[in-house]
Amino acid sequence: MNGVDPVAREVFEQAAVVAALLDGEVPVEQLDCGCSRIRVDLAGADRLVEGEIVQHLARAATRFGGHSSSGIDDRRDLWAEFHTATCTGQPT
Repeated sequence: MNGVDPVAREVFEQAAVVAALLDGEVPVEQLDCGCSRIRVDLAGADRLVEGEIVQHLARAATRFGGHSSSGIDDRRDLWAEFHTATCTGQPT
């Protein structure tokens, strides 16, 4: 296992897949509980690519969701959280 947390490996692998689909960067954020989240703005993404990303992350993430807004700040945010099996959701 090389001492690498499997959840940490998974989140970075998923971020790399999404980054490749978007042809850009996808940051990985650390949550208060110590687990990780990927958050991306899909407003500029092709709808087919967006659908592929949604399906991909929905299968892989522990929690998954999104939000869209229209108007001046046209955004389509998508987030995916990756929690360890022992996570309580409480800050570490």
